[in-house]
Amino acid sequence: MKSFLAVFLLFAFAGCQSSKPAPTKSIGSKGVISKGDVMASKGPIKLPMNFDSQTSRTDELNMLVEFKSLRLDTTGKGNKIDINRNQLKVARSYLEKTIAYLKRFDVYMKSSTGDVFALSSELADIGDVAYSEPVQRDKFDLYLQASLILGGEKTAMYDGSDELTYTVSVIFVIADEKQSAVGRPIETIGVAKRNLIRDIVTGDYLGGFSPEQEGQVIKEAIVDAMKKALPAFGNEFPITATVQGVAGFDINKMSIDRGSNHGITNDNQLVVWYEDAGVSIPLAYARAEAGKNKSTLTIYKWDKSPGARYAQDQLSSDRSWFRQNPIFATSLGLSYPQEWER
Repeated sequence: MKSFLAVFLLFAFAGCQSSKPAPTKSIGSKGVISKGDVMASKGPIKLPMNFDSQTSRTDELNMLVEFKSLRLDTTGKGNKIDINRNQLKVARSYLEKTIAYLKRFDVYMKSSTGDVFALSSELADIGDVAYSEPVQRDKFDLYLQASLILGGEKTAMYDGSDELTYTVSVIFVIADEKQSAVGRPIETIGVAKRNLIRDIVTGDYLGGFSPEQEGQVIKEAIVDAMKKALPAFGNEFPITATVQGVAGFDINKMSIDRGSNHGITNDNQLVVWYEDAGVSIPLAYARAEAGKNKSTLTIYKWDKSPGARYAQDQLSSDRSWFRQNPIFATSLGLSYPQEWER
């Protein structure tokens, strides 16, 4: 009877269990504003936050990463998962690598200590990311201090299985080269779940999640945390490009001097704008087709303000108008890499 029950449970749950749950979708396209969101919006076009900041115009931001705190969560209710402390090193390394994968930042580890794990073989599965060697630098654009808490809780389910919930709580505090805080601290919590199937009579492990896969599920929780943090990073560190040309056959086609090496992707929407006597005037929403170091913009929604209509009329009659009246494009948020969907 015990043997029959064990086999029944294994097959009953094997079909509904997945070794890796589908990633949580955020509002908009991959956690940022999508074309659909833009087209559904009403009212005049607004400039993104920090559209004209010094960091928004920087090609790639050099960031020094230092972990202020790294610990296991020992508080709260429920049955805590006994997480190996070595997983803290994996979590730290993976979080550093994940930030670098955005390509908005050139990430350096704090090199004044020997506790650097950026090139660990544990990170091989995230993809090929060129990592800066941990060197002393006289100047960085940004200084990031991160506090990370790793925790897990086990919940007994009515069917005899255990639901394991892993959480990664991260607080980012960012300062500029003057050591002045940039924006508010960014707080995020990533979650990943698994089911552990046991024989309800003997308690023996039957299938589903294996404890040996703990490192992988923690990495998934980190990716989930970073997806949720992207809107805040995008607000603080947008990418501002300069229009280099306007197509002769269509003023809705423009080229800009930023590409995928700077963090622009095909998933990004941008606000096109210009300045008149020091006044920043939104012109249009556009979508990028990203090259490595430059991109093509396709404008799909012009603003209806007098300033936008004036610029549109000028460009229609003179494609070189932007040379005396520089036009810019600023990203709406940051897209996460396609690899994060795996």
